[in-house]
Amino acid sequence: MTQSLSPLCKTIFLALPLLLNGCFWHSYLPTKVENQIEKAYTNKTYWLKQSLFTGPFYDDDRLRLADSKSFDSLDYLQTPDSEVILPPPSELILPANTHIFIQKIEWPEFSQLLTRPLYTPRHYAWLFFKTNSHSSPIKLREDKSHIIVIPKQIQTAEDFSFWFDTLFSPQNLASWMSSLSPEEQKAIEKKLPVIGMSFDALVATLGTPDSLRTLKPTAGNKQRREAAFFGKMVVYLEDGRVTQISQVKEVQQEELVPSFDDDFPD
Repeated sequence: MTQSLSPLCKTIFLALPLLLNGCFWHSYLPTKVENQIEKAYTNKTYWLKQSLFTGPFYDDDRLRLADSKSFDSLDYLQTPDSEVILPPPSELILPANTHIFIQKIEWPEFSQLLTRPLYTPRHYAWLFFKTNSHSSPIKLREDKSHIIVIPKQIQTAEDFSFWFDTLFSPQNLASWMSSLSPEEQKAIEKKLPVIGMSFDALVATLGTPDSLRTLKPTAGNKQRREAAFFGKMVVYLEDGRVTQISQVKEVQQEELVPSFDDDFPD
């Protein structure tokens, strides 16, 4: 269940963390590994591999939130009763191949929890970046830092490297982008998938799928068939090309090849 921000909800929600501050403290990685990651990845320029929605960073108007997922599906911030508190609606899209500068990574150490605004996903690690104003394809109204919330599932340096490499490229992607069809390029810019686009273009458009499942073969069709799940959306592919875009509820369980990790999307 989700709810919009309200003064009453905010008051209740803010009071409880003050009492429970230490109970929720969580460090992703050993301090030595965190320092190694910061040295390897920050204070450098990159290009986005995926288009990102951007908008206000919850209750902190000094910053902007950036995420490949629609803001109405984000569950980073929850009440003690596990009710999801959504961020304000997204306002802009940073398209894939936007040139950025990664400023820092801030880990949720206890000292950080004491200084972060309460009405933010403060128990997560935050990656800070700014767009290169001279080369950005869009003009932002304000030169604010953007924050990408780092998933809590990241427990090792290898996990971080894999996650980071899905989002950022150390090289300009202009050559690859120009090799795509005009329809694919527009889809990436608008974050709206289209029939016929490649899997790589689909990921640049919507981000990494929540899961990618193989479909059972059908009579007379030897092509590789897959279903990529993105929240409530499922995108069907044949031999790496999008053939259909549907809602998850329309997927039949019997279509899927059984998996060891068979939590079927709701």
